Amino acid sequence: MRPDITELYGGGAPDPRIVDALRASVAPPGQDAFWGELERAILDRISRTERGWWSVLHSWMPSAIVAAACAALVAGLALWRAEEVAAHEAYETALVMAATPVGTAAAAPESQWRDAADGYLIDP
Repeated sequence: MRPDITELYGGGAPDPRIVDALRASVAPPGQDAFWGELERAILDRISRTERGWWSVLHSWMPSAIVAAACAALVAGLALWRAEEVAAHEAYETALVMAATPVGTAAAAPESQWRDAADGYLIDP
């Protein structure tokens, strides 16, 4: 049950000028031309709207393009950095190989095998 308007004002009567002004401002227009124009506008909007789940994708396109560009930029930077790290590791390996004498580099694997064989024969 809706409360009486006098109950909303604590038992006192509201100002009739304010009540009339509020009713006039929220009242629907009575002219048939308004309702005909409103119906025409609604039907026009409905006819222009694409139906289907894919119709919402059109509004996402600018955001998707920006996201794809950011993803491509991050992927490119990651690949560039990986290549830079690989080149640096190759350079460091070349420096170590250049600093190692040829005789030591050639003898290293043999001495490792010899030490492993000696450890196997000596240890019970």
